[in-house]
Amino acid sequence: MENLSQKLYFLTEEPPVIVLAFANDQVDNMRYLRELNQELREIQRTLRPIKQKNLCQIEVLVGATLNDILHVFEDYQNRIAIFHYGGHADGFQLLLESEKDKNEVAHGEGFTEILQKLPALELVFLNGCSTHQYAQKLTKTSAISVIATENAIDDQVACEFAVQFYRNLASEKTYFQAYRQAENVLKTRKGGSNFRALYRKNKSTQEKFPWNFAYADEFYFIKHWTLIGNGMNNKAFTKATRQLLRRSPEKALTKILNFLEDQEEDFVPDLYDKALEQDQKWQEVSDEIMSGTISVENASLKKSKIVRAITQLLRQIEKLPELEISKNEEQKKQAPNSATSSEQNFDLVQFKAELNDLLDHLEFAQIFDKIEQNQVHLKYNKPTFTTLQFDLIDGQSGRSFTERVRGFIRMLTLSSN
Repeated sequence: MENLSQKLYFLTEEPPVIVLAFANDQVDNMRYLRELNQELREIQRTLRPIKQKNLCQIEVLVGATLNDILHVFEDYQNRIAIFHYGGHADGFQLLLESEKDKNEVAHGEGFTEILQKLPALELVFLNGCSTHQYAQKLTKTSAISVIATENAIDDQVACEFAVQFYRNLASEKTYFQAYRQAENVLKTRKGGSNFRALYRKNKSTQEKFPWNFAYADEFYFIKHWTLIGNGMNNKAFTKATRQLLRRSPEKALTKILNFLEDQEEDFVPDLYDKALEQDQKWQEVSDEIMSGTISVENASLKKSKIVRAITQLLRQIEKLPELEISKNEEQKKQAPNSATSSEQNFDLVQFKAELNDLLDHLEFAQIFDKIEQNQVHLKYNKPTFTTLQFDLIDGQSGRSFTERVRGFIRMLTLSSN
């Protein structure tokens, strides 16, 4: 049973780990990245609130050597959700430091394989020059998203982009939303028509945004993963639970059972029983592992079948919202005046002020969430609202998008129903 941890990993109550590895050039002063320490300090400060709530653990490697990184990977291999690198890089290697105040490198071919073997890894952020080739290798066969660069990037710009990304992530954005919002903030500050200013001086003539969010099409759902869980509707619930399933099928099952217990019986005919059956199978395999009556290979095979069954179960749960909406609409018909009485206590002026304050900070997702949460009080154009949401997801946001949202807020009125 000694090799069990190499085949299976189990979720503990400990939070996911973010590894921040930073390395500078120790040989050539002309290549010394002066903003690197600032990037690290700002990221740590940004993540401090969620760290204090025990929602994540941060492992910082300053002057990172290859041994430092490998030791952290070994210590937290089943909990590392994000690996962030800041320093010099190219398409073939990452520049690291050494214990002898010299430079050493991590060659891309071997290092990407090491990353792919981290079972809980969800995001790799390579904030160095020309790292897009790593993204191609990492996403080829793995459910990992990668933020990488197309060319040599400006040191100060790299710092701003990374800090904004983690600020978004700490406010419960998905990885993709955090990326898109960081992109839009940078375009707002630097201008969206001249991307050359974002690259290192005289190093690029490209007319596109230097960073890219990469993932394999077959693992499309990873765009919706978040570092921090939050309250959701049924479809968002299934997306988040798929993420949790990758970390721990056992805890994903618990989440599913709790979710289904809160639903009406006519809504979830036999889904609860199916979830309970898989939970019992999981416990049986766990008991066999503890008693030593099953081999590692057979335990892995049984648990793989359970995971496939849970994935199928989530597909069925994802269809529930339409039923739930229909039921809610029926309840509205039976009690048509129930919303009207609560509208008397709804302050539209104050609500719009809150939305505009969020807009000033480019918190688009929170704006849409607040509108949806208070839709019973509001009258607005639903198709336009949906279009704005999709535009944000597709990364169409920018200065004109901000003005469209501002205009939409102005048009909100009290519901007369």
